[in-house]
Amino acid sequence: MDVDECREQPNTCDQRCINSFGSFKCECDPGFNLDRRDNRTCIRDKCFDTCVPGQGECQNGRCVCRSGFKGPNCELDVDECREQPNSCDQRCINSFGSFRCECDPGFNLNPRDNRTCIRGECQNGRCVCRSGFKGPNCELDVDECREQPNSCDQRCINTFGSFKCECDPGFNLDRHDNLTCIRDKCFDTCVRGQGECHHGNCQCLPGFTGINCELDIDECRLGTHKCEQICVNTRGSYRCECKPGYEPAVPGAERSGQGDCNDSGECQCRPGYEGRYCESEIDLCRSGRHTCEHICVSSEGTFFCRCHEG
Repeated sequence: MDVDECREQPNTCDQRCINSFGSFKCECDPGFNLDRRDNRTCIRDKCFDTCVPGQGECQNGRCVCRSGFKGPNCELDVDECREQPNSCDQRCINSFGSFRCECDPGFNLNPRDNRTCIRGECQNGRCVCRSGFKGPNCELDVDECREQPNSCDQRCINTFGSFKCECDPGFNLDRHDNLTCIRDKCFDTCVRGQGECHHGNCQCLPGFTGINCELDIDECRLGTHKCEQICVNTRGSYRCECKPGYEPAVPGAERSGQGDCNDSGECQCRPGYEGRYCESEIDLCRSGRHTCEHICVSSEGTFFCRCHEG
């Protein structure tokens, strides 16, 4: 028969006695370690007094930290977001002893790992994509303009996860469906090269006025010019000339009138002109800065449009 030393010799161990077949062993309560000299006496573990409960455990006299904590006594929180920058697919939020992952708008956290972000929802083990995405994990953008060529009335611009429609010059996007293009009545009446259509209204370029920007502003008659002596009106602008016996104080000024002197004595050019004294006319047609569909004709710092025959 086996002798139960724990029962027959109750003071065999300092704290807890465990009987075994043909022998016994002593164990200690939490916070104590077995004295290896006699394997019976329990000695207070100094680690137990300093190791933060719930954040670390004493093992063989040293504090072993649980996941999410660090330090000699496991007193410090591990910032996984900073120390392990790839912990989350998109956004990492540190918390005490742990962290959590969040996703950008339009994405959902994958319930399989709670770390990766998907553009859909997992249903019955498969990824169901939101509108605008495709692929096994909804990782691909759908090019609606290519796959659905009739999505827009005129021009289709693909965007990430969606698309948008745009209209040709002279048309406005119908705000009811954002797909259809409606002819802009302003485009038929606003004089090209003298005004531009904005939200159905003709906005005149400098030097022109009128409902459709069809009228030239006579700066000379209105007194809005900067000429010292003679002002000569031109279409969309004016030029300065000198009386007999006088010469321009600035070379080229008699031909210009297309700019104004600022406080620093420099010439600030009007639209359509350039150069030190604004003496050079910009060819808007050649430079491509026009809105003509067919033929562009440059004229005195501006332009007008013509149609091809037929």
